[in-house]
Formats: sequence, C-alpha cells, structure tokens
Amino acid sequence: MAKILFIQNQWAEFPGVMYISGILKAHGHSCDVVISDNAGYILKEISKSKPDVAAFPTLTGIHRWVLEVASLIKRNKIKTFVVLGGPHPTYFPEIIENENVDIICRGEGEYPMLALAEALSKNNTDIKNIPNLWVKSDGIIYKNEMMPLVRNLDELPFPDRELYSKYLIFRLETTRMFIASRGCPYNCSYCYNQKLRQLYQGKGDYLRRRSVRNVIDEIKD
Repeated sequence: MAKILFIQNQWAEFPGVMYISGILKAHGHSCDVVISDNAGYILKEISKSKPDVAAFPTLTGIHRWVLEVASLIKRNKIKTFVVLGGPHPTYFPEIIENENVDIICRGEGEYPMLALAEALSKNNTDIKNIPNLWVKSDGIIYKNEMMPLVRNLDELPFPDRELYSKYLIFRLETTRMFIASRGCPYNCSYCYNQKLRQLYQGKGDYLRRRSVRNVIDEIKD
C-alpha cells in the first residue's frame, strides 16, 4: 500500500484530486488531504503522516506557493516524492527543472498516479518510464509520452468525496459538482482545450461522455 497526501492552500474540492483518490483507494492505497496556507503546519502534517508521495494540485499562480512548500520539504530532508499535477505542470512542464520537484504529472492523472502508487507499494524504485510522468532521477529528467485518453469514463470509480469530508466547511456544503464529460467539441484558439487537444493528438477521442446511468448512479450515491 502506498500513502499519498494531497496538499493544497485553496478551500475547494478539486475534482481531479477526488478522481485520483477514488481510483487509488479502489486499488487499496491510502489517500488524505491537508488544506492550509501555513507552511509550518503542512510540514508538521507531512512529518506525522510520512506519505510516500506529497501531491500538489498545481494551478498557475498557486505554483509559486507550491514551490515554497516543496523547498521546505526538501530542506527538512523529509523522505517523500514531491509530485505536481494539474494545469500548470501540464502546460508548463519545465517546472520539473526546479530542484525541489521530483515528478510532474501531465494531463489525466488517474492511471499515471495509480502506476506510481503500485510501483512504490512494491518497493520498485524504477518509476522513470510511467506514461504522463516526467521524472527526475540522478539529475536526469525522463520525459515520458502521454498515455491514451481514458476512453470509457464509466470505468473510473466515482470521485472520492469523503476525502474532503474531514473538514466541516465541506460537510455543510449544500451543492455538489458532477462532471458528465471530458473534452470539448470546439477548438477555440484562446482556450486551454486547444493545447490539451494538441498534447493528446493521436491518443484517442478528445470528447468523451459518461453514460446517463453512470451519472445518475453517482448522484444517487
């Protein structure tokens, strides 16, 4: 079993984090989240939980704060992989060049993060060739190809909403977000979808929809 600790400073339920946690837990791995803008508190939580992976959902702008916390982790010699995922490393993968970042995950993160967790749980340190991941090892950056897009969205476990329920603010929330499709039928030049479509060129249909039954089942759940 691998332990993954998601770290963020925004009080929001990130769908990507919940989907990744959902598939990791379905395969027997442990996931938790800590939300705070207090770097000292975060460092204390990491030291206490001793995760195999400190995973940061990283938006542009937020990436500066992420790098500050990553620097603290490394300066305090905490043994954990610092992994950045989300929009910023997807579109600006050169962030892997920062000395405090071990791995970035580009694009859809469910199966790449599952592959990483499976390898770590088997004490397999050879993680350099996992698709979607750029991995830094002994000063060399291994830039792996993108795996195909998830073709059948119904095969993914429901997002792990319990991950955030430790916080009262989310338990009291009266609305919930549901995602019924991925991708976009349009290709507007000003939109991130154009870049993401290019990144996944030849990797499957960009626009995919969940079945109506699957969405209804999630809402009922």
